[in-house]
Amino acid sequence: MSTAKPAAATTAVNVTLLLWSCIVAANFFNTDASVVGMIAPTLISGEGASSSLVSLTSAIFTLMVAAFLLGGAALGDIYGRKRIMLIGIVGETVMAVLAWITPSVTLLLPIRLAAGVFAALISPTALALVTVNFAAGPARTKAISLYVVAFGVIGSLASVVIQGLDQAIGWRAPFALMAAWGVLALLLVMRFVAESKATGARRMDWIGTALAAVGLFLILYGINNAGALGFTSPGVLIPLLVGLVLVGILVFYSSRIPQPVFQVRLFKSSIFAFGLLLGVMLNIGYSAAAYQANLFMQAVAKVPPVLAAVYLLPLAGGYLIAAPLPGRIHGRLPTSLLLLIGSAILALGAYLFGALSAPQVTFLTYLIPGLLLGMGMGIAQSFKTSAVLSTAPPELAGAASATNNVSNNLGASLAVALSSALMGSFVVEIYRDILTKAGESAANIATALTGLKEAMAKNASQLATEFHVSVQVVHQLEAKAEQAYLQALTQTMLIIAVATLVVALAVFFILRRQEARNKPAAANTTAATTE
Repeated sequence: MSTAKPAAATTAVNVTLLLWSCIVAANFFNTDASVVGMIAPTLISGEGASSSLVSLTSAIFTLMVAAFLLGGAALGDIYGRKRIMLIGIVGETVMAVLAWITPSVTLLLPIRLAAGVFAALISPTALALVTVNFAAGPARTKAISLYVVAFGVIGSLASVVIQGLDQAIGWRAPFALMAAWGVLALLLVMRFVAESKATGARRMDWIGTALAAVGLFLILYGINNAGALGFTSPGVLIPLLVGLVLVGILVFYSSRIPQPVFQVRLFKSSIFAFGLLLGVMLNIGYSAAAYQANLFMQAVAKVPPVLAAVYLLPLAGGYLIAAPLPGRIHGRLPTSLLLLIGSAILALGAYLFGALSAPQVTFLTYLIPGLLLGMGMGIAQSFKTSAVLSTAPPELAGAASATNNVSNNLGASLAVALSSALMGSFVVEIYRDILTKAGESAANIATALTGLKEAMAKNASQLATEFHVSVQVVHQLEAKAEQAYLQALTQTMLIIAVATLVVALAVFFILRRQEARNKPAAANTTAATTE
C-alpha cells in the first residue's frame, strides 16, 4: 500500500502561513462560484441577457467543479497537490481576466465553464494539504475549523463588496476583483505551501474520471433544473437517472481496479458515509435559508441588493463566534455530541429564517437567525469534516477531500432546487386557501394565481393593466400573496430543519458507538504504558 509523503511542510514552512495560503486559494474559487449569481439582475436588466442564459452561466461553474472534483484530487495525489493547485489558480485567474474584458455576456458561458474545471483542481487539493500537514487531534480540528469558518466569513463580506462593485462600477468589476484575488493566491501558495503527494507507483484512472465527471454533472444538472421545472419534469428526471446509472457503473468499475479515482473503500467506514450525508443536509439547511432569505428580500420586500447582502452579514458573525470553539472544546466533549449540538443550532437558525421573515425587513430581522445559522454551520461542519477526513489513510487524503467537497456541492445544489420546489408547492396552495377564506371571487383567485410570479417582479399598475382589474384589487391580492409567501417560507424551512436534525441524530448514534468502542482500547493502551 502506498503511503503519504511525509509532511515535510510542517518543518520547512510555517504551517500557519500554509493554512492561510490554502484558505485564500480555496476562498478564491468559492467566491468566484457565486459572482454571476450576484450580478445576474444587472446582466438581465442592464445588458439585455436572457434569464435562461444567465441562469445557465451561473450554474455551469458549480456543475463543472462538481464534475471534475474527483479527477482534480487524483491528479493532486499523483503529480503533487501544490502543483495541481497552482495550475488551477493560474487557469481560473486567466478566466477571470477574460470575463473582465469580454465584450459580450454570451461569451461568459464558455469562460465560466473553463473556470469551473480549473476550480476543481483547487478545491480538493487545498483541503487535502491542510489535512496532511496537521496531525490528527486538536491541531487538525482547529485548522479545519479555521478553514471552514473562513468560508462563511469571507463569503459574506465578499458578497457585500461584489454587490457594491456591480452597482457602483458595473458587472465587469467583480471579475477584476477575482483576477487580483487569484494573483494573491498564486503568490501565497508558491511561497508558503510545500509539495505533498502520495508515494508509490500510481496511475491516473481516466475511465473513472470520465464516468465521475459525466455522472456528477448530469445529476447536479438535473437537480438544478428542479427549482424551475419541478422534480417530475423530463428535464430533471432524464439527466438525473442517466447520471445515477453512470455513478452506479463508476462504483462497480472502481471496486474492481487497484487504483480508482473513486475510492469505494472509504465508504466502508460508516462514519465517512453518514458524515457525508450529514454534510449534504448541513449545506441544504444553510444554503436554503440564505438563498430564500435573499430571494425574499429582493423579490418581495424590495430590499436593494447591497443592503440585502448587509442584512445577511450576521452569518459571518456566527462563523466568527464559532471560530475558536472547536480548538478549545475538542476532547472535552465527545465529537458525536458536539456535532449534534452544532447541527441543532444550525437547524434552529434555518427555521427562524423562515419564521421571522416579515414584509418590512431590517438588519435586526435576520440578526439572531444569521448568528445561529453561521455558528451552527461553523461548529457542525468543522467537526464533521474532521471526523470524515480522519477515517481516510494519508494516501487517500485527496480522494477523501474531494468526496467530502462533492457532498457539500450536492447539498448546496439541492438547497436551491428543493427549497424552491417546496416553496412553489406551498405558496400556491396557501395563497388559494387565504383568498378562498377571505371571500374573494373565483375570477380574482384565478387572476391572482396566474399572476403570482409576475407580482414579485412588477408593480401594481402594470399588473392591473395586464389583467384588467383595478389597482386596489391588485394591492389586496399582493398583500395576501406576501402572507402566503411567508407561511410557505416558514413551512419550507421547518421541513428542512427537521430533516437535518434526523440525519444529525443518526450520525450522533453511529459516532457514539465508535467512541464507546475506542474507550476500552485507549484505556488498555494507558494501562500498558503505566505498567
